[in-house]
Amino acid sequence: MRELAIGERSLEVHYGQFVINQSRKAADEARRLALDVSYGRGPQEGASAGHAARIYELGPEPEPDDIDGRMPSVVTWHDGEMLFLIASGELPVAELIPIAASMYAPHSRT
Repeated sequence: MRELAIGERSLEVHYGQFVINQSRKAADEARRLALDVSYGRGPQEGASAGHAARIYELGPEPEPDDIDGRMPSVVTWHDGEMLFLIASGELPVAELIPIAASMYAPHSRT
């Protein structure tokens, strides 16, 4: 067991049909990775919990012999030093947007 510097820590969670990646970067780097780096074709501007986001639609079903496969749907944004990316090769972006918003939703404890 070793301790990692905060800038080297990340969290990636696989939930079956989608993946969430969260990492801490310098604020400028988090912004660049979220809003300037391309994660697919035809990015759209959007928002997640009031933060600027980039949204990439799920690509079409590939031909059976296509070795590149399907372009995933992606929602990416930053919140200061935190970079968030949610992606799926199965779910449309319309289903990823509520997942992104849920990362800020308060959870009740019983």
